[in-house]
Amino acid sequence: MHNRKKRNEWLADQQAKHQVKINEARIAFTQGLADEDQILLLNQERTKSEAAELQKKQPGMISRIFSSAPKEESKGGNLGAAARAAAQDAAAEVKDTATAAKEKVKDLGIVKAVEDKVEEHKWQKPQTVGAEAVIGGPLDREAAASVLAVQEKSKSWTNWLLRR
Repeated sequence: MHNRKKRNEWLADQQAKHQVKINEARIAFTQGLADEDQILLLNQERTKSEAAELQKKQPGMISRIFSSAPKEESKGGNLGAAARAAAQDAAAEVKDTATAAKEKVKDLGIVKAVEDKVEEHKWQKPQTVGAEAVIGGPLDREAAASVLAVQEKSKSWTNWLLRR
């Protein structure tokens, strides 16, 4: 097709023929007289319409880019969140062991039982870097310290741009 006008007319003619075939297939299917080709044509049309609906529901390119952008982290980032969760778990464990010790050892008194449990778990006390508790080895502590130093040092990307 060398001419746009003729090409558009030909495409419109082909679409009209296709629509006629689809209508004939629907009528034959409702009457129960559809052959395999007509059923195949109806199935293809149904899958095309389902794909078009799915494509309409999907977000556009720009919204996909910005929705996958990382959100701002809370102070301490992932290390801080993990440390807070570990500290909460440790506190819950100490409470559970204290209540179990209270029930177990009634003769010694609650004060003595709690003091014994605190002495047992004294080595598990988390170290703190700034306001965040850090659980783990020396590499975790080093990473948390460097993260805090970078957060205090850099305020935004404009500092780099303006060479402050």
